[in-house]
Amino acid sequence: METNRFALESPRSENWENLAAKDMGRFLSLVIIMGLAKRPRLSDYWSQKPIYNIPIFGKTLSLGRFQRILGSLHFVNNADQQNGPQKSLEQYTNRSQSASNLFIPLWKIYL
Repeated sequence: METNRFALESPRSENWENLAAKDMGRFLSLVIIMGLAKRPRLSDYWSQKPIYNIPIFGKTLSLGRFQRILGSLHFVNNADQQNGPQKSLEQYTNRSQSASNLFIPLWKIYL
């Protein structure tokens, strides 16, 4: 994960607080919930309006922190990018293969 390095190299780094594993887990959890509970705008997930309100968002991360993580999310060190996108593709393929080795789908699916 290169998010902290990328954020600190950014011109907007004055408000950056290093991203710990716990915060990354919180961020990813909220992203998953967003896929399940659609809202028109990102800020609606933190809205206090009863029609949009999902309390876990405000209790987990502030909207500002979520947006800073989202804007700085980075998986590859740009300095190591000798071959540009090709290197990124290789890293993605390697990670994808590693993940598929960890996931064993159920053989029987019951409806």
